[in-house]
Amino acid sequence: MGLSIAKGFTEALNGKMTLENVPSGGAKFTIRFQPSHHQPVNSIMNRAEILIIDDEPQIRKLLQINLESNDYKVIQGE
Repeated sequence: MGLSIAKGFTEALNGKMTLENVPSGGAKFTIRFQPSHHQPVNSIMNRAEILIIDDEPQIRKLLQINLESNDYKVIQGE
């Protein structure tokens, strides 16, 4: 069900989702969106904000660490 929801959100926002089989096992999902031409809501800090939603706290934390190390502001949903 999670993949179906992610695909629906991606398509609703005119994005593209691709799937790639990983030789060592598992899969890699890539979601791409076109850049927005709107002014960032948080223009003072001029950083992108990303909402992470996953039912696994460890995955949310891993994504948060990775994104924050690349200067993104992260908001976690549970």
